[in-house]
Amino acid sequence: MARLTVTDKTPGLLGQMAAPKGTTSPPRVLTPRIKVTADQFGVVVRAKCLPKVGLEEFQRAARFLADSWRCTRVSVLPDGPGRVVIRGVRLDPLVTQTEHRPTGRPPADLSRWELGVDEYAAPVCVSLANVPGVTVAGVPGAGKTSLINWLVCDLAPSRAVQFAGADGKVSAAHEGDYADLRTRLFAFVGDDLDEANALFKRLVALRRTRSSAIRDVLGVKKMWHVGPSEVWPLTVLIIDEAHTYFRDYKGTDPETKRLAALTADNARLVEDLVKKGRIPAAETRWGLHPCRTIPNPCTGHRPHPGP
Repeated sequence: MARLTVTDKTPGLLGQMAAPKGTTSPPRVLTPRIKVTADQFGVVVRAKCLPKVGLEEFQRAARFLADSWRCTRVSVLPDGPGRVVIRGVRLDPLVTQTEHRPTGRPPADLSRWELGVDEYAAPVCVSLANVPGVTVAGVPGAGKTSLINWLVCDLAPSRAVQFAGADGKVSAAHEGDYADLRTRLFAFVGDDLDEANALFKRLVALRRTRSSAIRDVLGVKKMWHVGPSEVWPLTVLIIDEAHTYFRDYKGTDPETKRLAALTADNARLVEDLVKKGRIPAAETRWGLHPCRTIPNPCTGHRPHPGP
């Protein structure tokens, strides 16, 4: 009914042999051969294409298949020459609660960040290699900090990764969302702009030292050529509520001018880490920005407050 069959009017050999003398065999209706696998979210259907029934025809029929199968959504993708894979989702993965249990063991690959599943329940990961920074955005309470905690808990067992944190919504390390992780952070600052400025300067000095010594220590110009190690760890700076440190203060009194100078210097220092941290020393910045139209400290552009 979705027009994914083909009527073949050419008689086959068996049809010609079975047809009464003087008659022709009736046309054959060819149906794509499929293999169906079910899981907790729906089904995965792998189908062979037919003449005049290929990828485009399956994609046009996806909405009809979704209605017929009572699926939330259906996708059709190529699965090799002459084959397609159809993913039908009956239970939406994006509204299903996810539970993550860290193994407590160092990950085999430090260049991958497993994020969970997408709208079709397919695994999603982000490559960390040669990445200057990552921005996690969303509305308040959407799980941004939980996602970063996921990353820290997965990477924390490895001595080849070191963490520093700057959380603009608390005043001390024992407060807020990173209190349980503070013993794994080599440095942490709250909403104090002077302390944040000192941390950013410390990391910039570390980047410069590593840049000048990387060839002598590692024998390469880029850390990712050999990967992070205990001798040369991947340094991750987490910036939560970033607008706290980059706010554009307006005023003519001395204190306001001092704060404006600090935030401008913070933007300059973090821009240095983002621009120069990836090569050669692989100093990585992770930014958590709330869903507000605040200027990007590096470009001055106002990001779209997406979902």
